[in-house]
Amino acid sequence: MTQRINLQYSISLDELPGEVTRLLQTAFNRLQAAGTQDIPPKPLSLEAIEHLEEVRATLATIDQTLADVSAIINGYLDYQIRSRQPEEPVAVTDPQSLSQLDALTRKLEQFREENENSSQGSNS
Repeated sequence: MTQRINLQYSISLDELPGEVTRLLQTAFNRLQAAGTQDIPPKPLSLEAIEHLEEVRATLATIDQTLADVSAIINGYLDYQIRSRQPEEPVAVTDPQSLSQLDALTRKLEQFREENENSSQGSNS
């Protein structure tokens, strides 16, 4: 796999769906191209090994692009959640509401942990 660098740049919120779509389209185009590869005619040859290494490198690049997109989407969702939180905390004193709030908080934390674990798993 070729050397990778991390880039950081900003775009307007209106451009984000188009940028995510562009990255996904690139990944899926590469995936489709990788899927059309022919099996080497001599499977136990140097050419077969070289071909397999090329396909594996392509798949690793695709996986990294999808991990990047996943991180972008997670960042966007986190932004959405944070931007909708009220400036001043609202006191919830109703026991049923507190119970529902606790359950929702646990589900959100579980979802966040699962996303982090799946992102870390794909980077291995």
